[in-house]
Amino acid sequence: MSVMRGSRVGEFSGRRGLAVRAAMVVGLVDALLVGCWFALVAFEPRRPYTVLAGLTVLVFGAVIRTGLIGETAGPTWTIDRPSPHRLVVATCYAIVWLGWLVAVETFAFAPGLAVSTILLGGGLLACHLLHWSVLTRLRTTDRSIRRHSQRLRAATIPALLYSLAGLFLGLLAWYDGPAFVATSIPFGELIVRLEVPIVLFGLFGLWCCSVLGTHRFLRAVPTS
Repeated sequence: MSVMRGSRVGEFSGRRGLAVRAAMVVGLVDALLVGCWFALVAFEPRRPYTVLAGLTVLVFGAVIRTGLIGETAGPTWTIDRPSPHRLVVATCYAIVWLGWLVAVETFAFAPGLAVSTILLGGGLLACHLLHWSVLTRLRTTDRSIRRHSQRLRAATIPALLYSLAGLFLGLLAWYDGPAFVATSIPFGELIVRLEVPIVLFGLFGLWCCSVLGTHRFLRAVPTS
């Protein structure tokens, strides 16, 4: 009995550690893909090739993050096998972020941030619900109210965190203050001056929210 209990505890701890590591990697992918896409589409001069490159980065990164989550969640979805379901989820994720940018730029500052935050939260809620359905379609036949409630909570928390990250990123990117944060670091008689783009703080917030949301989502996905 103690051996079986120890085996279950070890399996749970291993899965928990795997979820944490996967969430950190997915958060890094989110920050990189949104940051690169943002730099190409929002800040660089709008040209057809920059827009195309930005969309390519966004979709490619979305496919990677979707595959990482699917690979971590279980064996029903391997990262090296092309899957139309993965492409659908990744495309939805990319479309939501694209809609977020369009909403921010279309409306005025405050209304644009409000509308884009609502669109981002609602769109990513739908994406996570779809992702949950894809991940669990072959793994469980439980259709109880408890399972549906678990699915809704698992999708709602990441969507709320991402919407907060999008709001913070929009505030930093489109406010009228300085674009850089400068600081000086003394090294003996030498003084090094650093200038950090303020948008990087928004991307760091996105990474944190992505890690928390992805970890919550992975912990909630049933394994059987």
